[in-house]
Amino acid sequence: MHSVLARRLEACCPPDVRQRGFIYADGTLENSSVLDAVLGDCRKKLRECHVAVLDFAKAFDTVSHAALIDLLRKRGLPEGFCNYVARLYVTSETVLEVNGARSGPARVGQGVHQGDPLSPVLFNMAMDAILAALPRGVGYRLEGECVSALAYADDLVLLAGSKMRSSIDSVWRTGQMMELFVSHAKSAMLSMVPDEKRKKMHYLSDRTFKVEAARRPDREAVRKWLRLPKDVPIGYFHAATTDGGLAIPSLRTWVLDLIHKRFGRLDSSRWPVANAVARSDRIRRKLQWAEKQL
Repeated sequence: MHSVLARRLEACCPPDVRQRGFIYADGTLENSSVLDAVLGDCRKKLRECHVAVLDFAKAFDTVSHAALIDLLRKRGLPEGFCNYVARLYVTSETVLEVNGARSGPARVGQGVHQGDPLSPVLFNMAMDAILAALPRGVGYRLEGECVSALAYADDLVLLAGSKMRSSIDSVWRTGQMMELFVSHAKSAMLSMVPDEKRKKMHYLSDRTFKVEAARRPDREAVRKWLRLPKDVPIGYFHAATTDGGLAIPSLRTWVLDLIHKRFGRLDSSRWPVANAVARSDRIRRKLQWAEKQL
């Protein structure tokens, strides 16, 4: 039943277009493409840009039940549905079991239910309140569009040409109302300030990160695992299993095909900012390069 309710709720209360999580869209590609286009544009044109990457601490576990019900009523949803969701969460209880001993039932006062089809839609509504409260006109102008925020579920990136402080303050205030709090340890800020005289950018950040590269199995590793002779042809690794091969994707063609397909869909997105990015020189060059390689 909740699957039906979730579809109807999303139809009558669609999420903010800046929210690309829990929707039918290539959200990770769209958000990363927009961010890449913004950073490339500010470097190329020597424009000021500020980026804040915000992480909400245990967002799905802490969002306020009372705030969620209040949001449903403010969106004009039927009182019967609001009361149903209220009872669903007010009567939620859990039991702890430690070393075979079980506690009495404890009421759960925060967080959305795990595995419930309604939960992603309800959580998006909480994030919608944060996105809607962002100050208008604050953002980075890209291809005629104002890019103020990129959201994917509980991950939020704020962008601004200036006045970033007002956007961060807005997120903090609205987040407190939803009992969603920003984790300072997992958040970061980057400012790119142009030096007009030297024709270069200054990158200002008080934090650096080291990211370990994920290892992928190469052909030599597969040879060792399967104890294959050294003269086994490369085609054996990439041929389909129906043809007697191992069906290991060839990154030389696989990545190019993904670039061509996924970036080519940006102009058909329902998000105007993604459409604008599809028109940018950066994405056009990327698609042209992939087509030539294919």
